Formats: sequence, C-alpha cells, structure tokens
Amino acid sequence: NLPKYLKEDDVKKLLAICKDNHPDFYPLLYTAITTGMRKGELLGLSWKNVDLKNKKITVKKSLYRNNLINIKATKQARMLNITQELVDILENWKLSCPKGDLDIVFSNSAGGFMDPDNMIKRRFNPLIEQAGIQNIQFQDLRNTYAYIMLSNNATLEYVQTQMGHYSVDVTFNRY
Repeated sequence: NLPKYLKEDDVKKLLAICKDNHPDFYPLLYTAITTGMRKGELLGLSWKNVDLKNKKITVKKSLYRNNLINIKATKQARMLNITQELVDILENWKLSCPKGDLDIVFSNSAGGFMDPDNMIKRRFNPLIEQAGIQNIQFQDLRNTYAYIMLSNNATLEYVQTQMGHYSVDVTFNRY
C-alpha cells in the first residue's frame, strides 16, 4: 500500500482556503504540512519547545487520551528544523492564540488540550471537503511532508531524523 499524500497544487489550495476561511486553524495546518509532526505531537506541543529564534521545534511529548505522554523512543523524540515562513506564522499565532496554564501552542478556546477527534470532525474534514480533496486523512499530511522533502532532494537520512523513524530503512520502505 502506497502512502497517500497531497500533491503540491492541493497543498497550496488547502492552505489558501484555510487561511481565508479558518485563520485560527491555519497555524496548526501549516505546521503539520511543513514539519511532518504527528497529530498528538502537534496537539501536545508547548511553547517552551518552540525555539523561534533558532528555527527549531523540539518534539518530546504527545497528546494521548487527553494526557501528555513523553516520547520515549530516542528517534521519535527529536529536534525539527523549521522554515522562516513557519517562524513568522508561529510568532503571529503566539500573539493571538488562546492562553492557558498548559502553555499549549494549538489549544482549544479555553487554553486547554484540543480534542483530536473534534479537530478532525469540525476543522480538518470540512476543510478538505471545501477544497474538493478526496480520500485524504490528517495523518496523510505527514506523508505529504516526506514527499515534499524527498522531491526537493532532501536525503533519506535527513527525512528519517525529521520524521522520527527508527531507521533509514523505515523511511526508504515507506516512501
């Protein structure tokens, strides 16, 4: 089974529709597409693990059943390189995002953990439908990131470390 991913035109279309119609969801969607982070990693990301100055996100925790869990596997806990465009988006988001005691980057309106199923049902699926994109799930954004990186001549080793795969063989066999 080949992994599903968005083609470049669909990525652009999806991001444009999101930015215009759902600006509060845009930072999460853009981060998902440009980092390859898993849904739980995105929803469990705290601002202390986002280094805008050095263009890095440290992935150490993941949201699972409304609890933050430590990512134990050494390859899955990782430091991601991020683009200047993502830095700019996150800097703006930090000024306007809901604030809470958890200091979560992508929180619900009360500053707490966003419900993953709710995010998919109320945000992602309607957005995909609005963009006219079929047969894509949220986890396919991770595949999209890998395909974008590989099509831009990133090495398998680089993509492996960014994705948190156990070995380069996993990356090679998947993509």
